[in-house]
Amino acid sequence: MTDRKLDFTLVSVNPTSHTDEDLKNIPWIKLISQRGKIKEEDNVSIIQHPDGLMKHVTVRENQVIFMLKDFIHYTTDTKRGSSGSPVFNDQWQVVAVHHSGVPDPDNSRNWIANEGTRVSSIAAFVKSEYQKVDKKTQEIMEGVFMELKDSINKKEDKEEDKSDPIKNAEEEKKYKPLADQYRHGYDPLFLGEDYRIDLPKLSEAMEEDSTKMKNGSNILNYVHFSVVMRQSRGLAYFTAVNIDGNETYGETIPRKDKWSFDSRIPRSHQYGNEVYVNNDFDRGHLVRRLDPVWGEAEIARQADADTFYFTNCAPQHKKLNQKTWLRLEDYILKNADTHNLQISVFTGPVFDDSEDHQYREDYQIPNEFWKVVVMVRTDGELSVTAYVQSQKDYTKELIEREAKEAFFYDRFETYQVSLKSVEQMTGLDFGELRKYDRFGRSEATGILISELENIRL
Repeated sequence: MTDRKLDFTLVSVNPTSHTDEDLKNIPWIKLISQRGKIKEEDNVSIIQHPDGLMKHVTVRENQVIFMLKDFIHYTTDTKRGSSGSPVFNDQWQVVAVHHSGVPDPDNSRNWIANEGTRVSSIAAFVKSEYQKVDKKTQEIMEGVFMELKDSINKKEDKEEDKSDPIKNAEEEKKYKPLADQYRHGYDPLFLGEDYRIDLPKLSEAMEEDSTKMKNGSNILNYVHFSVVMRQSRGLAYFTAVNIDGNETYGETIPRKDKWSFDSRIPRSHQYGNEVYVNNDFDRGHLVRRLDPVWGEAEIARQADADTFYFTNCAPQHKKLNQKTWLRLEDYILKNADTHNLQISVFTGPVFDDSEDHQYREDYQIPNEFWKVVVMVRTDGELSVTAYVQSQKDYTKELIEREAKEAFFYDRFETYQVSLKSVEQMTGLDFGELRKYDRFGRSEATGILISELENIRL
């Protein structure tokens, strides 16, 4: 199998060498078909045998300087005769197959970089040819990309599942209309008749890109919380939840961890399990599981189940420092002068379509998340605090450069910021709430919350 554009050929060989050695005993390199293994400014290494000589290894400090759909350019040094050498990322996954130098467009005698064919592009070509060849050849191709057969089977299984409602219901617990009697959603008057806290407003463009149900509404109501989805990103613009610290069930309801699609909106408008498998991304609750779990037992149990829809989920790195992030509401409820132990919380990702990393071709991963907490103090005054947490993976050079230009939110840390800065990041409009943000009256851009006691209320 050969493709001239991608400059590669697959050749099958006998299972034993000319000296009768079993080739199964020789280690081999697994090729991973998914995209997302490399990005610009990452480092790569190449193991090569130039001119048929002994093994040469060009290690790490060699950056990827440009990425195309099918090729990557890097500064890693090679010699003539190294075509076909594997190009590795820092996790020693093969991201490309080296095949050429890149000439200077102004002087063809100068070489400004090297070029490799992306493994994901080779995999896509092989997959397109898979069903055109005989069974024996298919088995050989499966030896190159081991998940090839599984991906074909999964596709067939999904097509079969559409006609098998029992199996489909078992693997994807759908939205249950019977529970709608409890799904009144976020209550803007939850903090009292004198403190109406409406949902944040979307801009006209954001409204156009919001996912709508058949009735035309873009507000998905669940038990004690609501979600507004962004159609083009498959994630929530924001979630809004009412928390009653007096009536919470705490940990008395066991965690089931069964995630589902909400069938009120198209499945294609919701990031599903395909984003979270075989990687370090967790299904991060936007509305915490126990936040809406209060009230009568039956209502609380339904609230718990409602937090496990993919609409309430976003990809968060497993190392994301959630200790501080997750304890924010608890701390405010228990340590601030909160009237009646009630707060309303808004949460969501910061969408930056130009900076958010493309992942597995069809998805983008948010770099940052925000949270806004609203409460009524015992003195009767409304109080608002805002927070941002980042999972950016900056290089040292980029950190230093950005630190000179603007405040930098370091990865896996939690910062208190002004509500106005959250509005600028997200495009959301919180209206009159800006007046009650005490932090916003200071000149500080943001402060690190290393201890919860650092919070300015």
